[in-house]
Amino acid sequence: MHLITRVGSFFLLALFFNIAHAESTSNWRFSTVAGAGDMPLNVAEAGTQGKPGILFIHGFSQSLLSWEAQLDDTQLQENFHLVAVDLRGHGSSGKPWRSEDYLPEVWAEDIAAVIAATGIDKPLLVAWSFGGQVVMDYLRLRGTEQVAGLQLVGTVGRLVQPAALGAPDAEWVSNMLSNDFRANIRALEYSFPKLTAKKMPAEWAEQTKRANLMMPVYAKKAIGLRPIDNSDLAG
Repeated sequence: MHLITRVGSFFLLALFFNIAHAESTSNWRFSTVAGAGDMPLNVAEAGTQGKPGILFIHGFSQSLLSWEAQLDDTQLQENFHLVAVDLRGHGSSGKPWRSEDYLPEVWAEDIAAVIAATGIDKPLLVAWSFGGQVVMDYLRLRGTEQVAGLQLVGTVGRLVQPAALGAPDAEWVSNMLSNDFRANIRALEYSFPKLTAKKMPAEWAEQTKRANLMMPVYAKKAIGLRPIDNSDLAG
């Protein structure tokens, strides 16, 4: 597996932070894929089938719409088979509540199922933030033979537990996991400006906030119960 891929790191990163908005998503192809335990996963495809594949994995409490600019990009559509998925617990995918529904082997099976169902042969995996943990779970358990490369965007190898956080981040976690919807909104308002280096356009900002609130608190808690440390894979 090559970390420097045929697409190129700079090209993808430039697209990721491009604020030009494409109005139409009419050429996206939606389907529901059965993930681990038959969990329904919402999948969007664009581009040219049979071309090299790119699989986009979004971050925590977001959705496949995080990759709207990429899926709508005409150059990428002409040269690649583009696939994005709502992770379980997120977006329009199923939202289980048990912590065992978010273990590494479950994430790995979900990714494998999406690759198989869409027919993308040895895709480049592009993962943002928490999506990097999902991808590393896949690589740890399934290996690198079925992927062409890996592109991590703003992700880390290890996530600390809330007890290790100082104020105000500890308060943010408490609000995020509260059953009081008003506290959830306060958590969102605190964390949202930290998502991007530059201020988002208003339309993207509202879309991102809505995606966050589509993720139920019980799913956030279930994911948070699992220690996450993939730093040993950095090499």
